[in-house]
Amino acid sequence: MSVSNHTSSNGDAEQERLGIPTLVIFVSLSMPISLLAIGMFMFVPRVYSSLGEITMGDAGLVILVTRLWDFVTDPLVGWLSDKTRTKFGRRIPWMVAAWLPLSIAVYKLFLPPSDAGVAYLALWSFVLFASGTALFMPYTAMGAELSPAYHQRSRVFLYRHVFAVVGTLCAAMLFVVASTLGNSFFPERDALQLIAWSGLIILPFPILATAW
Repeated sequence: MSVSNHTSSNGDAEQERLGIPTLVIFVSLSMPISLLAIGMFMFVPRVYSSLGEITMGDAGLVILVTRLWDFVTDPLVGWLSDKTRTKFGRRIPWMVAAWLPLSIAVYKLFLPPSDAGVAYLALWSFVLFASGTALFMPYTAMGAELSPAYHQRSRVFLYRHVFAVVGTLCAAMLFVVASTLGNSFFPERDALQLIAWSGLIILPFPILATAW
């Protein structure tokens, strides 16, 4: 009897095991998210201060203040996402709906006009963080819902962090490329442009793949 139960338990555990393709498809979204986050926090303040309309300290303060809205939007989006009921599930509609405003905010923030100042940075930072929350909070919750098994959830978050590291390394690589091959004396601006276009091109694919 004990052998039978042991075999049954092993079979249940095997059925609960998430396949590598499922894991890779789901966690791949962490790569462009990490890439764009590096661009936002590492390069945006420096680029905006170079435009002459705002200091680096003021740029950092604007980003900090708009980021503090996460104290409101994080629990709000989490609660609304929990209450969402559609034929596509609770999380996917939020992630898909967040893509367009997030992409617009990335384009506006990472490729600013020459006269961009405090108001411009504040507006598009707020849009980016709000839409980023609408994408990331349901995405994080969905990761915990892929399997009821503890070890499978651990695998999801392990793979997710690996892909986040890949995104960080890609940002560093793009900075090296901008420093080596760029035509300007300001590689941060070139790197931010490369990060913007790379993120905008890559971002929809893991969202659609996860939805599928």
